[in-house]
Amino acid sequence: KQHFWSVRGPYVYTKLGKLGYQSVSQAVDACLKDSKCKGVTYIEDKKKHYLASSTELKIGPGKTYKKGSKAIVGDGYIWSKSASNIAIDGDYLDSSTHGSLTAALKACSKKSACSGVTRVSDDKYKLGKKKSTLKKANAIAYFRGNSVVTYRLQVWSVLSGYSLSSPTSTYKTM
Repeated sequence: KQHFWSVRGPYVYTKLGKLGYQSVSQAVDACLKDSKCKGVTYIEDKKKHYLASSTELKIGPGKTYKKGSKAIVGDGYIWSKSASNIAIDGDYLDSSTHGSLTAALKACSKKSACSGVTRVSDDKYKLGKKKSTLKKANAIAYFRGNSVVTYRLQVWSVLSGYSLSSPTSTYKTM
């Protein structure tokens, strides 16, 4: 689905569509196809998800899913994708070039000084060292975000230095 989605509760969006979806994945798919959709709201008492045409929130019995920027999950990180014609500013991290996005993201994830990857042409990717951008024809920048772990089709952000103080459930691993 290639977008970040932030989840908040107990809130609902103020302007909702009339059609209710059974699952969040159905609602997210519909939202991505609708250019007017700003997010999704789950209404607890109706047990349905609704598309939102506004980002205005109010406290209510549910939760909101706000559509964010485009992203890729790979090599242990969330990578945010810029708009077209945007490159990472300044000199590149090193002189290496990579023939695919996958190879470039993998190389960047292994170098702590790498801020992200710029696609400079169809099959040429360079590693960046700054967080700022500039306009450049045909370029696309991919910035490294939080480190993540994927488990059972869910993406979990890794927050160093934090631990769950009182878990509500205990799980056995098999």
